[in-house]
Order: sequence, then C-alpha cells, then structure tokens
Amino acid sequence: MPPLASAQQDSPAVSQQQLPAAEDIATLVQWFLSRPEQIGQFGRDWVPDIRPNEVDSSQPVAQLSQTLEQILSRLTAAHPYTFYRRHNWLARCLGQHLVSQAAHLEASSTLASLLSEVDAQAQEVRALYQRLETEQAEILAYRDRLSYFIAETRKWLQGRTPSEPVLETETCRYGGLSPEDRLLRRLASLETLVATWDLQAEQTRLAEAHLLLTLDRYHAVKEVLLPLWRQLAQQVSPSKLTPQAEAAMAPHFKHFQTLLASVRAQSA
Repeated sequence: MPPLASAQQDSPAVSQQQLPAAEDIATLVQWFLSRPEQIGQFGRDWVPDIRPNEVDSSQPVAQLSQTLEQILSRLTAAHPYTFYRRHNWLARCLGQHLVSQAAHLEASSTLASLLSEVDAQAQEVRALYQRLETEQAEILAYRDRLSYFIAETRKWLQGRTPSEPVLETETCRYGGLSPEDRLLRRLASLETLVATWDLQAEQTRLAEAHLLLTLDRYHAVKEVLLPLWRQLAQQVSPSKLTPQAEAAMAPHFKHFQTLLASVRAQSA
C-alpha cells in the first residue's frame, strides 16, 4: 500500500491544515516513481465514486409554479375591488354585480385547498435545494482536495533533482516514456476530472438558482400578496363602500394590483 493511502480515503470536508504536508506528498510521489507499474493508479484513492447529478428538479419546480399561477389567478378573480366596487345602474340591471360576487366567492373558496397544496410543494422544493447544497459542498470539497494534491505533485516534480537516465528496456516497456512523463500524463487525466467536477458544480448552481427563484415567488405570494388581499377584503364591504370610501381605498387597490402584476411577471 502506498504512503498516505489512509489519508487519501478520508472525508473530503477537511481544512487546509488537515491536508498532508508537501513532504508527505513527495514521499508518495517517490513511492510511485519507484514502482512504474503502479503509476496508472496514482491518485485513485483521491477520486471518489461521484455519479453525475441525477436529481430532477424540473418536476417539483413545475408543480409549484403551476399551483402558484392558479393562486394568482384566484387572487385576480377574487380581487376585493371586483366584488366591492359600486356598479352603475345599467351594470346592476344587467346583473354584473351578481356575476362579480359569484366569481369572487368561487375563487375565494378554492384558495384554501390551493394554499395547503402549495405549502407541501414548497417544502418539497426546499428539501430538494438542501439536498443539492449538500451534494454541491461534497463535490467542491473533493475538487479542492484533488487540486491540492495535483498542484503539490507538479511543484515537487518541477523542483526535484533530475533522476538517473532510465534504461532503454524500461522506457520501451512503457511506450518510450519515463516514469516522470507517465506521471505527468496521469496528472493531466486527473485535471480533466477536476474540470468535469467544475462543470457539474456549475450545473448544480444553475439548478439551485432556479429553485430559489421559485421559492422567492412562493414567499411573495404567501407572505405579501395574501395578507394584503385579506386586509383589503376586511376593510371594505358593499354597504360601507360609499363614493368617498371607494376613492380612499383606490390607492390600496392599485398597490395590490401592482404587486400582483409584479409577482406574475416573475414567472416569465
């Protein structure tokens, strides 16, 4: 077993102080150089079995977005002004006030079930985000650890005293390459793996950003729009909505409408 074998298999979440010293890595490199047949396995114990991210975040996000859109549609239909506004005599003769009241009541009655559903969906998206965060931290830790070993190995190779020429029979055995050249090739392969982890980390970051934006929209609906909607609904009633009261409430209705349009635009 090569030196540092146990250290190579440690958890990746270690600080810089816990990483092996340059002297220990030098010992490890020399061990492999003295055993050319083992060079192809250099760094193997630093490479965990990390599979490509198989977490599908599209379905939970799509479900949450769809339910949020349904809630926003209900809030639009159940806009307090739609129900409480004063209709002129012609609109009342045509029964438009009754149509508005029916639409308002129907939308309000379905909000409760939608809110229960959206809370469960938001919890699922939040749990998915936490899972991605954990996996992301693990991948980045492995990447940093492997990058450290590669950098220290290259530094040692650049500063070492040239070794004695390798016998021609030995170079022929390994395709005409010296142990140092083969080790450099091995380091290049490991650096390709680091680049792959970087790409996977970037894809995970994009998925996390999408999850967070959807959760932001959920919080805007649950913690801003709904309380404001309830407050407006409690403050006005058909019997109390005189022309003066309607004029006083107009800015509040407009503010609610602006917020509603802003949250709906976030889905674009």
